[in-house]
Amino acid sequence: MFAQHNLEYPKEVWQSIVGRGPDQISEKPEDILVREAKLNETPERIYTTFRARYFQILEKVARPGVEKLIAEATALGYELHIVSSSEKRWVEGHLNDLGLREHFQTLTTRDEGVPTKPAPDLYLRCLEKNGLKPKQVWALEDSANGLAAAKAAGIKTLVCPNPTTEHLDFSKADKIVLSLEEVSLPL
Repeated sequence: MFAQHNLEYPKEVWQSIVGRGPDQISEKPEDILVREAKLNETPERIYTTFRARYFQILEKVARPGVEKLIAEATALGYELHIVSSSEKRWVEGHLNDLGLREHFQTLTTRDEGVPTKPAPDLYLRCLEKNGLKPKQVWALEDSANGLAAAKAAGIKTLVCPNPTTEHLDFSKADKIVLSLEEVSLPL
């Protein structure tokens, strides 16, 4: 959308907001686009257009290794929970599109009214809801903000970066892999 107006949204800025909820972003991309392109549109309308395009191009396929990891976790009797700075309806819709929703016992999302990543609150809420202690779980993250949130909650973290986040600093992770196909349980 920026390119349509001969603008570029800096990758570094995008990387800094990946994994954060809107409460953790000082200036949203749609606000920048409206201002810089001098658009006669509201940021809300720009965001709606962005989301529609995003869902048109979103691949309806899980990252390689996800299904194998879920199968291993299930066979070992592990509970699976999702902690996301996104809205519940987006997370649940995406999981349903992938045919994976049934594998996750709970979803803890920004709809719960607690600060989003990099704050630890979503992870802490998930632990509380499920009667878990940080030492009992591992977090799987793909963003620096997610890693910071999990570590602040005292949770061991496996990081598998995505193409947008692959150049970020994940040195505080307990384990880093380039593909989930490299992972076997138990960790």
